[in-house]
Amino acid sequence: MARYKFPAPRTQSGQKTQTFDPYVSILERDYPRILENIQMLWGFDEMNDFFRKLSIDDRGDRQGFPPEAWEEIRALMDLHLFIVPEKHTF
Repeated sequence: MARYKFPAPRTQSGQKTQTFDPYVSILERDYPRILENIQMLWGFDEMNDFFRKLSIDDRGDRQGFPPEAWEEIRALMDLHLFIVPEKHTF
């Protein structure tokens, strides 16, 4: 099944603006390296560590993610924690 391609939005002068595709995730569009890491680590314990590093700024110089990107990351993080719960050693 072919996806419908939305025409590129244009400014008043006729210049093309950034194309918006509602079927492309924010991570895919704006954070491809993060998405690549998620795809590579999915299903492994290390994925939970990666999500933790995305959640906590241990360097002190990070701006954080826009709300839409964080919602997507958080949903994936919750799903992964359900599939691969963290192992606690007490």
